[in-house]
Amino acid sequence: MIIPPRKPIQNQTDELINYGQTVNQQTDEILLPQKKPIPVKKPLKNWRDSKIIQAIISENPIIGRIINKESRGKPNAENPHTGARGLMQIMKDTAEGEPGFNVDWNLDYDELFDPELNVQFGTDYYLGLKKYYGNDKEALIAYNWGHGNYQSFKKLGYWIDKSDKSKIKHTTLPEETQDYIKEILEE
Repeated sequence: MIIPPRKPIQNQTDELINYGQTVNQQTDEILLPQKKPIPVKKPLKNWRDSKIIQAIISENPIIGRIINKESRGKPNAENPHTGARGLMQIMKDTAEGEPGFNVDWNLDYDELFDPELNVQFGTDYYLGLKKYYGNDKEALIAYNWGHGNYQSFKKLGYWIDKSDKSKIKHTTLPEETQDYIKEILEE
Protein backbone atom coordinates (compact mmCIF):
# COMPACT_ATOMS: atom_id res chain seq x y z
CA MET A 1 0.00 0.00 0.00
CA ILE A 2 1.40 3.40 -0.98
CA ILE A 3 0.83 6.22 1.47
CA PRO A 4 0.51 9.56 -0.24
CA PRO A 5 2.79 12.29 1.14
CA ARG A 6 1.15 14.41 3.76
CA LYS A 7 0.45 18.00 3.02
CA PRO A 8 2.43 20.53 5.00
CA ILE A 9 0.41 22.02 7.82
CA GLN A 10 0.67 25.21 9.80
CA ASN A 11 1.86 24.83 13.39
CA GLN A 12 1.11 27.12 16.29
CA THR A 13 3.91 29.54 15.38
CA ASP A 14 2.63 29.80 11.82
CA GLU A 15 5.79 28.09 10.58
CA LEU A 16 5.25 25.60 7.80
CA ILE A 17 6.22 22.10 8.86
CA ASN A 18 7.72 19.97 6.13
CA TYR A 19 7.11 16.26 6.78
CA GLY A 20 9.98 15.34 4.46
CA GLN A 21 12.50 16.57 7.07
CA THR A 22 13.60 15.14 10.38
CA VAL A 23 12.48 16.85 13.56
CA ASN A 24 16.05 18.15 14.09
CA GLN A 25 16.18 19.62 10.58
CA GLN A 26 12.85 21.32 11.12
CA THR A 27 13.93 22.68 14.51
CA ASP A 28 17.24 23.96 13.11
CA GLU A 29 15.45 25.63 10.23
CA ILE A 30 13.06 27.43 12.57
CA LEU A 31 15.45 28.34 15.40
CA LEU A 32 18.86 28.89 13.80
CA PRO A 33 19.52 32.04 11.85
CA GLN A 34 20.78 31.63 8.32
CA LYS A 35 24.55 31.61 8.33
CA LYS A 36 26.15 34.20 6.13
CA PRO A 37 29.68 33.72 4.91
CA ILE A 38 32.16 35.88 6.74
CA PRO A 39 34.02 37.95 4.18
CA VAL A 40 37.72 37.27 4.23
CA LYS A 41 39.83 40.38 3.91
CA LYS A 42 42.36 39.63 1.22
CA PRO A 43 45.69 41.35 1.64
CA LEU A 44 46.21 44.15 -0.83
CA LYS A 45 48.84 43.47 -3.44
CA ASN A 46 49.35 47.21 -3.72
CA TRP A 47 47.98 49.79 -1.29
CA ARG A 48 47.42 52.12 -4.24
CA ASP A 49 44.60 49.77 -5.33
CA SER A 50 42.67 50.37 -2.10
CA LYS A 51 39.44 52.24 -2.71
CA ILE A 52 39.49 53.40 0.92
CA ILE A 53 42.96 54.95 0.63
CA GLN A 54 42.23 56.46 -2.78
CA ALA A 55 39.05 58.09 -1.44
CA ILE A 56 41.02 59.57 1.48
CA ILE A 57 43.73 60.95 -0.82
CA SER A 58 41.15 62.26 -3.28
CA GLU A 59 39.44 64.17 -0.47
CA ASN A 60 42.69 65.25 1.22
CA PRO A 61 45.56 65.27 -1.33
CA ILE A 62 48.05 66.26 1.37
CA ILE A 63 47.71 62.73 2.80
CA GLY A 64 49.29 61.31 -0.35
CA ARG A 65 52.23 63.69 0.07
CA ILE A 66 52.57 62.74 3.76
CA ILE A 67 52.63 59.05 2.80
CA ASN A 68 55.31 59.71 0.19
CA LYS A 69 57.48 61.69 2.61
CA GLU A 70 56.98 59.45 5.64
CA SER A 71 57.46 56.01 4.06
CA ARG A 72 58.11 56.54 0.35
CA GLY A 73 54.96 54.48 -0.13
CA LYS A 74 56.30 51.37 1.61
CA PRO A 75 53.56 49.87 3.80
CA ASN A 76 56.06 47.81 5.83
CA ALA A 77 58.37 50.73 6.55
CA GLU A 78 59.61 50.87 10.13
CA ASN A 79 61.86 53.55 11.60
CA PRO A 80 64.63 51.75 13.51
CA HIS A 81 65.13 54.72 15.87
CA THR A 82 61.56 55.68 16.75
CA GLY A 83 59.63 52.49 15.95
CA ALA A 84 57.16 54.41 13.78
CA ARG A 85 55.45 52.04 11.34
CA GLY A 86 53.52 51.87 8.12
CA LEU A 87 52.65 54.25 5.33
CA MET A 88 52.11 57.23 7.62
CA GLN A 89 54.84 56.25 10.13
CA ILE A 90 52.67 56.16 13.23
CA MET A 91 54.35 55.79 16.60
CA LYS A 92 53.40 52.94 18.95
CA ASP A 93 52.34 55.31 21.76
CA THR A 94 50.14 57.30 19.39
CA ALA A 95 48.45 54.19 18.03
CA GLU A 96 47.94 52.36 21.31
CA GLY A 97 47.51 55.28 23.69
CA GLU A 98 45.13 58.19 23.71
CA PRO A 99 46.11 60.19 20.64
CA GLY A 100 43.61 62.97 21.27
CA PHE A 101 42.64 65.44 18.56
CA ASN A 102 39.23 63.79 18.11
CA VAL A 103 40.78 60.38 17.36
CA ASP A 104 38.70 58.10 19.53
CA TRP A 105 40.00 54.72 18.38
CA ASN A 106 43.26 52.81 18.61
CA LEU A 107 45.36 50.34 16.70
CA ASP A 108 47.55 47.57 18.00
CA TYR A 109 51.20 48.07 17.13
CA ASP A 110 51.09 45.17 14.64
CA GLU A 111 48.09 46.70 12.86
CA LEU A 112 50.22 49.66 11.82
CA PHE A 113 51.45 47.58 8.87
CA ASP A 114 47.89 47.29 7.52
CA PRO A 115 47.85 50.03 4.85
CA GLU A 116 44.15 50.86 5.14
CA LEU A 117 44.09 51.00 8.94
CA ASN A 118 47.34 52.97 9.01
CA VAL A 119 46.10 55.57 6.54
CA GLN A 120 42.67 55.87 8.18
CA PHE A 121 44.24 56.36 11.61
CA GLY A 122 47.00 58.67 10.34
CA THR A 123 44.47 60.76 8.43
CA ASP A 124 42.18 61.11 11.44
CA TYR A 125 45.15 62.12 13.57
CA TYR A 126 46.49 64.61 11.01
CA LEU A 127 43.06 66.18 10.45
CA GLY A 128 42.64 66.46 14.23
CA LEU A 129 45.97 68.31 14.42
CA LYS A 130 44.91 70.54 11.54
CA LYS A 131 41.67 71.39 13.31
CA TYR A 132 43.58 72.14 16.52
CA TYR A 133 46.23 74.33 14.86
CA GLY A 134 43.99 75.77 12.17
CA ASN A 135 46.41 75.25 9.27
CA ASP A 136 48.44 72.65 7.41
CA LYS A 137 51.86 74.05 8.25
CA GLU A 138 51.54 73.81 12.02
CA ALA A 139 49.68 70.51 11.78
CA LEU A 140 52.58 69.11 9.75
CA ILE A 141 55.11 70.39 12.30
CA ALA A 142 53.21 68.65 15.09
CA TYR A 143 52.75 65.47 13.02
CA ASN A 144 56.45 65.28 12.20
CA TRP A 145 58.12 66.59 15.34
CA GLY A 146 55.43 65.68 17.84
CA HIS A 147 52.67 67.80 19.33
CA GLY A 148 54.38 68.04 22.72
CA ASN A 149 57.70 69.14 21.22
CA TYR A 150 56.00 71.77 19.11
CA GLN A 151 53.92 73.08 22.02
CA SER A 152 57.04 73.40 24.15
CA PHE A 153 58.86 75.21 21.34
CA LYS A 154 55.98 77.65 20.88
CA LYS A 155 55.85 78.34 24.63
CA LEU A 156 59.59 78.68 25.25
CA GLY A 157 60.77 79.93 21.87
CA TYR A 158 63.54 77.33 21.71
CA TRP A 159 64.26 73.63 21.94
CA ILE A 160 67.23 71.60 23.14
CA ASP A 161 68.41 68.60 21.17
CA LYS A 162 68.28 65.70 23.64
CA SER A 163 70.89 63.76 21.69
CA ASP A 164 73.35 66.67 21.91
CA LYS A 165 75.19 66.92 25.25
CA SER A 166 76.09 70.58 24.69
CA LYS A 167 72.56 71.71 25.64
CA ILE A 168 72.47 74.37 22.92
CA LYS A 169 69.17 76.24 22.68
CA HIS A 170 67.83 76.12 19.11
CA THR A 171 65.48 78.94 18.13
CA THR A 172 64.41 77.48 14.80
CA LEU A 173 62.58 74.26 14.04
CA PRO A 174 64.72 71.15 13.56
CA GLU A 175 66.15 70.95 10.05
CA GLU A 176 64.35 67.66 9.40
CA THR A 177 61.01 69.29 10.23
CA GLN A 178 61.78 72.33 8.06
CA ASP A 179 62.58 70.03 5.12
CA TYR A 180 59.44 68.00 5.84
CA ILE A 181 57.21 71.08 5.62
CA LYS A 182 58.88 72.36 2.45
CA GLU A 183 58.55 69.05 0.65
CA ILE A 184 54.92 68.41 1.60
CA LEU A 185 53.69 71.96 1.12
CA GLU A 186 55.93 72.31 -1.93
CA GLU A 187 57.25 75.66 -0.72
